[in-house]
Amino acid sequence: MSNTQLKNTIFKGESAVELTNGTIRAVVLPNRGAKIASLALQSGKQGSEHPVETLALASEDRYQRPVHYGMIFEGEDGTGVDDMFPTILPCTLACDPWTGVELPDHGEVWALPWECTIRDQELLCSVHGIKLPYSLEKTMRVSGNGMRVSYRANNHASFAMPFQWAAHAILDVSPFSKLVVPDGMDRIINAHAGNRLPEAGREYGFPVPTPDSDFDLSVIPECNPSGAQKYWFADPVTEGRCGLFNPLSGVTTTIRFSEQTLPYLGIWINEGGWNGYYNVGIEPSTCILDDPVSAAKYGKASALPPRGTVEWDISIEIELNPS
Repeated sequence: MSNTQLKNTIFKGESAVELTNGTIRAVVLPNRGAKIASLALQSGKQGSEHPVETLALASEDRYQRPVHYGMIFEGEDGTGVDDMFPTILPCTLACDPWTGVELPDHGEVWALPWECTIRDQELLCSVHGIKLPYSLEKTMRVSGNGMRVSYRANNHASFAMPFQWAAHAILDVSPFSKLVVPDGMDRIINAHAGNRLPEAGREYGFPVPTPDSDFDLSVIPECNPSGAQKYWFADPVTEGRCGLFNPLSGVTTTIRFSEQTLPYLGIWINEGGWNGYYNVGIEPSTCILDDPVSAAKYGKASALPPRGTVEWDISIEIELNPS
């Protein structure tokens, strides 16, 4: 019999739901996009009773500001796991009958309150679109050493609807943390001009960007106040997983997903150049790049079928490496 428990609580001043099973503790914030604000092993190395957090946490007792529809994501806490839907970057759709529809920064649903209901050992969450006639549902549960989230996106219109969903999974990091990606993932498209990859839109190699590069993109550099990088693997993933080993905490966090429904993978490296945070984002996605319009230009877009649905799952697993 499972020992999973769910209860309403308060987390850093926010209404929350806590899910625990004796190994994992997860915290979800219904009024902040039903984000996963914390995901931790409940004991650390050598029997330590201190939880070992894998996500980047809000740094203060309370979140910096209330969220509301259409606000700019910059300045938000930039922590935990948010849902980016139906876009990441703000964009204006360019296909009928949606031509001219403007979608806000990092999508709609991260800044909306979700309906959340505890049912047995699961948390059921749902939200409705504002600019587009869709609903997005997710079922969240903890099991073993991780958390699984099952999604269902519903198109309530009689026309195909372009969309992007991406996990905005922001992980705790320390210098020389190591990204672990499937074999064969050796080409990236740079989405953000940074100090290590200076040309946005250019294709680079991975993990070594160019023959004369003296750094490895899979190794996270030390914190610096001007560094930030965002890139997408140019080809569909060869396997639905991406991991990060943090040598300071001793934790390896692996995000697993279906390569059929989430074929593309983005990586966000914040070395300190965005709001002073130091963390790494792993972003499995339905399409490439940061909005459905750009994805369509590459011929790698995603769409909800007329009056149809698309389903997908992700799981976040935490492993404490032996010392």
